[in-house]
Amino acid sequence: MKSCRDREFVGRWGIVVLYLLLCALYFAPITAPYKVAYPLILLTLVSLWGGTPLLSLALGFSALGDVCGAEGALLFQIGAFAVAQICYSVLLFGRLPKQPFRRVARASIMPLILCAIAVVCIVPAIEFVVVKVAVVAYALLIGSMATLATLSNSWCVRIGAYLFVLSDFMLAYLIFLSPNEVLIKVSLALYFAGQLLLWLGLQNKA
Repeated sequence: MKSCRDREFVGRWGIVVLYLLLCALYFAPITAPYKVAYPLILLTLVSLWGGTPLLSLALGFSALGDVCGAEGALLFQIGAFAVAQICYSVLLFGRLPKQPFRRVARASIMPLILCAIAVVCIVPAIEFVVVKVAVVAYALLIGSMATLATLSNSWCVRIGAYLFVLSDFMLAYLIFLSPNEVLIKVSLALYFAGQLLLWLGLQNKA
């Protein structure tokens, strides 16, 4: 029994180390096709092997979103991440114990504030109506995911969700209002950290 737990511990943290190395590869001055997606592809494959299909879908669509982002296909990128947020939300909802309405209401306050800020500050600067609609819809989806994550008992899930939200908020601001290559890399670092924490918190079936 102890030997099995030791192998699980070593395997999990071995994956974390490999994930961090793939993240470092993205930030390194090395040319590789779609290298931004490598960390999420790793977690997707590991989750498939671990038998957590919804988590695999969330991570897989995130990796697809990364590929679309690298191609500059913004609407496809938003769409892929929207599906990822739906998968995360369904997975989180299915694992939540019954919650008092007051706690659910409190948990929704911060995501609602962030969504409102995004709508007020970022959406007016978007040129095309279809992109405006897509961004608003995505903000609602990631806000719902963050609300459900707030109700989770896992600190990894809670912190990971809010790092994901912060990363997307920063990225939207940088894309539509004030481009800055250095800060884009900061937002991606937050994104990588958030996805890793979500994986750590959600990889178990229970």
